[in-house]
Amino acid sequence: MWRTLPPKRAMTTTPCLATVDTLTTEHIMPQKRHKNLSNNESTRLDELIESLKFDLSPDASSELLDVADAAEAIHMTAMSKGWWPEGKRDFAEATFLIITELAEGMEEHRNNHPDGEIRFEDEDHIQVRKPLGFAIEMADAVIRLLDTAKGFKIPVNLSVPKLDLDDNAIRSIETKDDMDTLGAEMMLCTNQLVEAFGAYLLGNSPNARQDPNIRSRAAGRVSNGYAHALIHIANMCKSRGFSLAKAVRIKAAYNLKRPYRHGGKSA
Repeated sequence: MWRTLPPKRAMTTTPCLATVDTLTTEHIMPQKRHKNLSNNESTRLDELIESLKFDLSPDASSELLDVADAAEAIHMTAMSKGWWPEGKRDFAEATFLIITELAEGMEEHRNNHPDGEIRFEDEDHIQVRKPLGFAIEMADAVIRLLDTAKGFKIPVNLSVPKLDLDDNAIRSIETKDDMDTLGAEMMLCTNQLVEAFGAYLLGNSPNARQDPNIRSRAAGRVSNGYAHALIHIANMCKSRGFSLAKAVRIKAAYNLKRPYRHGGKSA
């Protein structure tokens, strides 16, 4: 028997109110309210929230370190919102969700919104406005990456050697101009995440359980894949003239205000 579904919540999007570099987390800083955390964890998260308000260094070389410093706050926020039931998540799904954020960023770019623009969407269930835009989607990808890395204890070593493409990848690109497109940058980033997942499978294979050397090499490849993906995202943002670290802090501040398991999604 057919039934009528309730109407979707009305959401409205306003024109651009700010850019990444003019908006501050003061616009959307949440009240202190953390479910699913112990008292000590809540206190620690409150301290980390305060650190999100600090101005970022103008030194571009500190950009990735600023992002990595937010990892603990990002992961504790995800736990407080119920996204790590009993401290567990599916690694394949968590990694794939990073890729979906990249895809949403591509759609923002294709819609011809300036890459550093931030728009806002009203959500009637919380008194806060959701930030939207290419920069925010890149921030979402980084937030998912750092949350997953923290949850699975994957060290993201930002001093990994510069990535060199192998011959097959080079041959697949007809001209250097193709390398300068956003699509190529997105694919290279996605490839690193796919390789990280492959290494994760290897590290959890029966052979790896019997051979610590296999486990160690696989863990290193997972770590390098995540690190290179983060570096790719940072480079995409830098080349488009906005601060990834500030975008991450803006979206992380908004995430703290969202309801527990917002949208009724599974963890």
